[in-house]
Amino acid sequence: MVKLTSFDFFRKLPREYTYGTASGGVLSILVLLIVPMLIFFETLTFLSGEIQTDIVIDPNSEENLRINFNVTMLRLPCQFTEIDVFNFFGSKRRDIEKEIQKVVVTGQMGEKFLHYHYEVPRPAVDNPARAAKTLVPPGFQVKSLNKDNFNETLQKDKFAFVNFHAEWCHWCRELQPIWKSFAVAAEQKDMNVNIYNVHCPDNPEICGQQQKIAGYPTLRMFHQGTALHPDFQFQRTEDVLLKYVEKVIIDSHDGPPTRSEKPRAVAAVREHAEEGCNVSGTLYVKRVPGNFVVLANSRDHNFDPKGTNTTHIVHHLTFGDQLTPAQLKQIPKNARHDIDPFEKELFSSPAEHTSHEHYIKLVSTFYRLGRLGSSEVLGYRITASNHFYDSEPSVPDVKFSYDMSPTAAVVTRGGRRWYEFLTNLFAIIGGFYVVMELTDGLFYR
Repeated sequence: MVKLTSFDFFRKLPREYTYGTASGGVLSILVLLIVPMLIFFETLTFLSGEIQTDIVIDPNSEENLRINFNVTMLRLPCQFTEIDVFNFFGSKRRDIEKEIQKVVVTGQMGEKFLHYHYEVPRPAVDNPARAAKTLVPPGFQVKSLNKDNFNETLQKDKFAFVNFHAEWCHWCRELQPIWKSFAVAAEQKDMNVNIYNVHCPDNPEICGQQQKIAGYPTLRMFHQGTALHPDFQFQRTEDVLLKYVEKVIIDSHDGPPTRSEKPRAVAAVREHAEEGCNVSGTLYVKRVPGNFVVLANSRDHNFDPKGTNTTHIVHHLTFGDQLTPAQLKQIPKNARHDIDPFEKELFSSPAEHTSHEHYIKLVSTFYRLGRLGSSEVLGYRITASNHFYDSEPSVPDVKFSYDMSPTAAVVTRGGRRWYEFLTNLFAIIGGFYVVMELTDGLFYR
């Protein structure tokens, strides 16, 4: 019978014919240290899988597109901040107010949140003549302030109500007879408030640099020279103006409160100079090329294009359903930036009349995140280019224009076959052992 030892490919030398060396001991220790480390990294690579990206014709058949945004307009108050949505066919979304949230902010980078902004219902004044009830004496004029007497006069008055206006402003001209009638009525009622006008084109130092007036007319209350916040935002009739002043005086019986002391006060101490607006929310639009615009708008204010500053920060702008943190963690790092390339980016207006436009190309991306691609998640990767331009004579705005790529990316995270893993593992162990044996041969002659 043939003995099994005759088939032995791994014949051994008797132990008495071998002996150890110092160099062999050092190399053996290196083998014991390095080989487990190589096995660990090879196993980790196998479990992590490999990333593969394929380009295909976009199979995405979704009818609607979700837009997730968070933008801060650093120099545009919330009462004038509006978002309009247009698509390729010229359709405009008009019902988006319920889908967005506005927060009044201040600070150089809008870092301080003051309070949420809620739109105040303000019926239109159908007949300005009826809105002014008190008879105005012939020749009566509301007192005007200028840069020479503005601060001194307001500091002497316990309460002052100032109309910041411009002669080219339609709503300012419509307000003038009502403002005169209101001033006469306040004087007759001995309301302890002085009424003034400030013509902003003649006083840019007051309106632009000091008071940061954004829209005309702006009606602002002062207490001994200190501005109160928010500005008057109600219907511009004599009766409403009188009730507003009465309420401010009552709330300020012991001095005007801060917003934290009396959050429901009609007006409190204005604790900030610059006022901006953080606007965020989710929009659902048709999945066709279009744009959404952040602009200064009001149905009863006019805006000076020269004084409208569209400096803004894009904190967040993504398309499609929000990916969970667990899903984002599995996406390759180089792809995560393309999901939200705008993250916390500042876009400054270097001059007057500056508008900004962001061109966005959307690429549908299917992430097959599970082992062997068992689960699939749809997202959008973004490529964007940004520029600003002189928009004179129009009021500056910020436009985000988006379009869809006809192709899609399929990102697959898959694993190697088990026998490929074992082959690599044995190659690493055997190869490293042979290298160490050859190295030992160089040292020992």
